Amino acid sequence: MFWTLAGAGMAAMYAFRAMKHRADTRRHEWEQDRVNEALDESFPASDPPSFTPTGGPHLSGRQPY
Repeated sequence: MFWTLAGAGMAAMYAFRAMKHRADTRRHEWEQDRVNEALDESFPASDPPSFTPTGGPHLSGRQPY
């Protein structure tokens, strides 16, 4: 009787771990889908990044050090 209960407990534990793994996998896929959708919607960007110079190499008239 003990081994039957122990076996059932182990089976339940493995079933729980499998369900948790599937849920974690689905959550990860959902998060990746959200990231990919945001990337698709933001590309191509109409504005250059803020660190991109908008003019020549010396906008302020000063020479670099």
